[in-house]
Amino acid sequence: MARKECYLYVQTMPQLLRLNLSDLCESGSSAEFEIAYDYSASDGRVPIGMACIVLGSKIYMVGGEKAQKGSMLSDPDEKNWLNTKDVYVFDHTKSESEDRLVPVRDGDGAALGRLNGPKTQPIGFTLEGKFYVLSTRPFLGSLSEHIPPVFEVFNPTLPIPSWKALPHQPNYPSMDYFAWGRKLLAMRMSCFFIFDAKEEKWTEAWDFIDQFTDIYKPTPTPPIPSNAGVEFKGVVFAVSSDMDALVAYDLDTGGHLKAHWVLDEFSEVFQGTPSLYLNQGFLTDLGGGRMCLLFSGGDMKRNWIVRVEVFHVDITTVGDRPNRPAVHREILRSFNLQSWNGLSPLIDSVFMCDHSNKGDIEADAKIPRRDLKEGKSLNPIYSLLFDESRSCSMNLVLHCYCIRIRATTKKFRELRRKLRAHIGHGLRAGVELYEIESPVIPQKLSGLWWIIPLRASGKITGDYALQERVDAQTGIK
Repeated sequence: MARKECYLYVQTMPQLLRLNLSDLCESGSSAEFEIAYDYSASDGRVPIGMACIVLGSKIYMVGGEKAQKGSMLSDPDEKNWLNTKDVYVFDHTKSESEDRLVPVRDGDGAALGRLNGPKTQPIGFTLEGKFYVLSTRPFLGSLSEHIPPVFEVFNPTLPIPSWKALPHQPNYPSMDYFAWGRKLLAMRMSCFFIFDAKEEKWTEAWDFIDQFTDIYKPTPTPPIPSNAGVEFKGVVFAVSSDMDALVAYDLDTGGHLKAHWVLDEFSEVFQGTPSLYLNQGFLTDLGGGRMCLLFSGGDMKRNWIVRVEVFHVDITTVGDRPNRPAVHREILRSFNLQSWNGLSPLIDSVFMCDHSNKGDIEADAKIPRRDLKEGKSLNPIYSLLFDESRSCSMNLVLHCYCIRIRATTKKFRELRRKLRAHIGHGLRAGVELYEIESPVIPQKLSGLWWIIPLRASGKITGDYALQERVDAQTGIK
């Protein structure tokens, strides 16, 4: 995390706020929220209620609605609000006097293109390196019809990245959601559906939700998770749907709950004074087991209170089962935003952007990738090197967000066979894997030596519980 460049962004209807996490962790009390962009002052030039997508050090925004001149949030008529397919990019390098949020035009060379259809009050989330945008309601008011497609995905790994329309959500519109692994749980009143990103289809989620609502269980039911989960070493962390706890879930790939732990260490965040109403909670991944928890709401004096805690976790295992995560709290700050007149205490999304990350997708082709051993240009998305001097059983999961790498399915299968041929033989091998549509590679590997060039992240879990950071530009550990 580079100093002075890592920000926590808070997207609200009238304004985009941000907090310098580097300053918060370094100096504590001196860090304050600031207005990164004021939508209410744009006079309808940019939409409100957009979903945010972070690619490298850049923030893109999609969906939302543009207000006709003089329209108010209380005017739900579609004539007062214009839907848009446009994509906007936030330029943090510009001063406050300049327009930091500008539309992306054809020929700009931007990573993100226009949507296939408008998205109103969308939620944005990431599953296995792909970016999803889902409308949550039609228009800014409460009109009954919607404009398809309401659900799209952007795959940055394609030779020509583009948006793709996805099946209609059965219980549209959603009121709440939970994203983890390759799945999205969409919740609305008593309707629950799960979207599987691999199969690209919706199914009823009663089997999943019954794990959290079965009143006949002899033990208390686990809290229902909400919003985007953060996964670390096979354990998913999420804020409860009641917004009163942070919970760690041991979920398998099918969504079956094997264990859960309510992390009481954060009771000060959720239940501290003053008591808050209209509560919202968001968890953001900072990498390597570090996370940022944001909890917000109003107090009885109508102040908008925001509490931010940075922490990290350690996870040990017994066999293949994780123990209760050990929580290490780093810093907790409470912010009173009462002086910001006109700010809505309702948050659309919270996300982190490290502006020192120069591995932008637009720049990927310009940064040479080097093999440490031979000094050759490294064309594949990532490579794995196995060291005969060490041997252990581990799970290795790599998620890469590079694009513009072409490879046929035949080539991918050939390389995968080569990789599997070296497992268990104790031989030194360098295996290049070109395709990342299936980011989870064979579970049991021998060796410890690994390199992930450019814009990738990796996790190794097992006896060594190794988690190493990789330089984003050179791929050097």
